[in-house]
Amino acid sequence: MAKRDVTVWMDEHVYCALSECLPEGTSIEQELARMLERLYEQTVPAEERRKVEDTVRREEREADAEMWSRRRFVLIKVVKDGRACHLLTQDYRTPLETVHAYESCQPGAEGMDCEELAKTAFRNSFPLTREKFEEWCRMRGREVLAVYEIDLDENRMKASVMGHASEQSLDVLVEAAKEAYRDPGLRLEERACVFGEKVREFSHAIEEGCGQEVPSAQLAQRM
Repeated sequence: MAKRDVTVWMDEHVYCALSECLPEGTSIEQELARMLERLYEQTVPAEERRKVEDTVRREEREADAEMWSRRRFVLIKVVKDGRACHLLTQDYRTPLETVHAYESCQPGAEGMDCEELAKTAFRNSFPLTREKFEEWCRMRGREVLAVYEIDLDENRMKASVMGHASEQSLDVLVEAAKEAYRDPGLRLEERACVFGEKVREFSHAIEEGCGQEVPSAQLAQRM
């Protein structure tokens, strides 16, 4: 929606004197805006104003639709003590950001129920019903960038990011996230590289310690 700027030049002394004499709580700019609205209503015929209003509303709807079409969302499911919480957010777009958010509240996580943990870890999110969560999941790849499931009962995290699915021990991911955020000077892209390297390193170390290949979901039980 195009906007036009209307500028009125006034002598500074005139401006100050007028400002001082106006009623408290108003300004010259507000009065000018009201005068322009009155001029518009008095000058433009009613039928023409209706056409203009229809055009403005249509352009606003189109702008809203375009804005929403560019938005991308993330879905997060948190499972604890047999209960599940479902969240919608525009943040936590990478596995690292998601794990770091959970890790940041981990010291007190044991004393929290599922809902409190989800709200504390993922502050910039909105709760969804299970039905709405599943409905959003069906939009994966369009409006939805990623889906994460953090299952504290099974000690694992599932991730589906841009069509790529993975599953890993939650303990491994938390330790890798700590390493990625150890250096405060790193950019997110650099942290993500450290995170990926540490996940592979920790997983491999656990598997070697067991003397056999271990499924990701069981890695934390062998640490």
